Amino acid sequence: MAILSCLIWGILCLATIILSLKWYLPKLREKSDVLVEKEKIVGEEVGLRKFHFLIIVFSIIIVMICGFVSYNRQDNLLGVCKMIFALCILSIVAITDVELYIIPNFCVFILFIGRCLSFIPELIINNDSLLMSLMNSIIAGGLCLLFLLIVSRITQGGIGYGDVKLFSALGFLCGVRAVVYTLILSFLFCTIVSIVYLITKKKHLKDGLPMGPFIWLGFAASIILGLC
Repeated sequence: MAILSCLIWGILCLATIILSLKWYLPKLREKSDVLVEKEKIVGEEVGLRKFHFLIIVFSIIIVMICGFVSYNRQDNLLGVCKMIFALCILSIVAITDVELYIIPNFCVFILFIGRCLSFIPELIINNDSLLMSLMNSIIAGGLCLLFLLIVSRITQGGIGYGDVKLFSALGFLCGVRAVVYTLILSFLFCTIVSIVYLITKKKHLKDGLPMGPFIWLGFAASIILGLC
């Protein structure tokens, strides 16, 4: 059954990534002011196809590990559905942020809608804890929004408004515990990669990094470590 869980997680994530690469990303390119130089650099260094292949392989491996760990931990079904749903949406965000430096409002909206829909089974399964669950979601989303808006102002845009909205939506979906650890791990991974770039002189202090992939990785790490 653990293998089946891995396969389900992997297949859902694979389908999401392929759809985003084949359909959603081209749509965004048409509507957005794309940084052509950015695309050329990516294309010259590794080739877009190879780049996409590496994204798919890495993502599927991490997601299948998440599925394996979640099954062995015996997470409840609703919690598992939330985690898979969030990982799939965050995978879309990671791809669009890497290639276009965009965190689509559509993905943020979908996370909010997903949480609203999840209240229905919660109401049916465990009506007594619905109020606590609702308060947890509101507090997580609201505090995350307020805190990151302040940080964004202090850092003068070091954290983009897209990142702020995404973290808030993730907090609303998964709760305080999940978003706090995802936030910490995301910035930890981003800091490590930034240091490596600075040491190798591939980036300068003023250069920014897309936060989407680190948010995805931070959330996946939170699942694997049992922090969600």
